[in-house]
Amino acid sequence: MGGRVRLTQSERFTGVAVPFVEGQLRADTLPQFRAMNEALARRVEAVGRE
Repeated sequence: MGGRVRLTQSERFTGVAVPFVEGQLRADTLPQFRAMNEALARRVEAVGRE
């Protein structure tokens, strides 16, 4: 098949507390997003080989 897919993921945190916890949000959230994206890529690649 040779098709391509592009996933664009973003998250926006808003609210009065965000400036106080922004570093923690980045430290906790970004690695989880990366892990989810990598797992999704593996799954899509596996389905593409079926």
